[in-house]
Amino acid sequence: MNEGSPEKNNTVDELIIHLDGLKQQVEELSRKNESLKTENEIFKKEKAELEQLATKDKLTCLYNRRGIEEEIEKCVEAITNGREYREKRGLPQMQSVGILLLDIDKFKQVNDTNGHPAGDAVLKKVAAICAAQVRDFDRAGRWGGEEFVIILPQGDEGQTRMVAERIRQTIENTVIEFNGREIKVTISAGVAEYGVDTSETWEEVFKKVDRALYRAKNQGRNQVVGVKELQEQEQ
Repeated sequence: MNEGSPEKNNTVDELIIHLDGLKQQVEELSRKNESLKTENEIFKKEKAELEQLATKDKLTCLYNRRGIEEEIEKCVEAITNGREYREKRGLPQMQSVGILLLDIDKFKQVNDTNGHPAGDAVLKKVAAICAAQVRDFDRAGRWGGEEFVIILPQGDEGQTRMVAERIRQTIENTVIEFNGREIKVTISAGVAEYGVDTSETWEEVFKKVDRALYRAKNQGRNQVVGVKELQEQEQ
């Protein structure tokens, strides 16, 4: 029986060894690829968590000022630019956005009387009420201190005022319990809308909302004032 030449047998053996080596390399590359996929998923998750931390208020879990400003920018972009622009950037079609700026009345007195931990409890409760009173696609954020901003896509001043009144009434009727104490607060708010027919810039409209808020404060607090109402009073 012819078993073949030694040279041929050596060639076959070398080929088998080479193929085994290639198989091991492929398996190693496959393991590395899976490892890279896992690391990439971890990276994406950590990046998303960091981005969320950068735009969320630690105390209230609402958007912080940076976060709510980014959401406002998206709304303004969607309103002021055409359909093609919106589609390229994945922005929704939008004709207007309601703006609500509220401030907790006499908040310094809450801190001075009950201590800052009690003040934090009040902030968290007000934030929770704001979040509960808006739609899933509305955005609520802590503007700073005891001020909060809520934006309502496709909302007008009338609708925004109704939301503000619901929040105001809910807060007025809420007792906040802290270390055996019962704390009650009220809020004042200014509201407006920014839309496709608005001749002013977003910044100009927001300044008017701020003035409406302080008109509510000066008129006795625990009330909502709209920019249209403010303008009528000033005429």
